[in-house]
Amino acid sequence: MEVEQVRLNRKRKFEEDDDLNKRLEELIKRIGEKSQESLETNLERLVDILDQEIATKKEFILSSLINNAIEQPEKITIYSTLVGLLNVKMFSTGGEFLVLIMERLSKLIDDAEWRNVQLLVR
Repeated sequence: MEVEQVRLNRKRKFEEDDDLNKRLEELIKRIGEKSQESLETNLERLVDILDQEIATKKEFILSSLINNAIEQPEKITIYSTLVGLLNVKMFSTGGEFLVLIMERLSKLIDDAEWRNVQLLVR
């Protein structure tokens, strides 16, 4: 009985974690889209949300920013502003973002994904 409860708790935790990841990914993806609020207000709100989660989800958040910068190059300035705002709240974030982006760039070059290299370097 106790083993079953532990298994159910792990499953529930995994599902909650997955839901949070999807929510964060969606918020990052949609930043900059038409809204009743200004882009500045939306960025400040997103930074507040990400700041609450960054201690446990830093790599996921930064990877999501990189993925979205590649998928939506028209929003690259929004994503770089977002990283800058996160860096103001937590000084190491900018440096860690640069390390991740350089690792991703190296992998893209190794895999000869030249279009994505171009989008990331832009």
